[in-house]
Amino acid sequence: MEFRAKDKLLQAVLKEPVLCNFGDYNPDDYLTVDDAIDADNEVVSAVGRIIERQSSNVSDKDIYREVCNHLR
Repeated sequence: MEFRAKDKLLQAVLKEPVLCNFGDYNPDDYLTVDDAIDADNEVVSAVGRIIERQSSNVSDKDIYREVCNHLR
């Protein structure tokens, strides 16, 4: 399987030990941005949404609004 740049970025972010501890997840369970977006874990899902929307050139304000609405 060949990973896209945004998948590699996701893996790098999710492997951050402090975030892993905070979100209580195993980063090896989420290989792609799509996996992360569909995750039941809210931390993982939010990170996936941020990376996906950022790669689509969506404004930071719109990303913030979308993630906040998702977390509610």
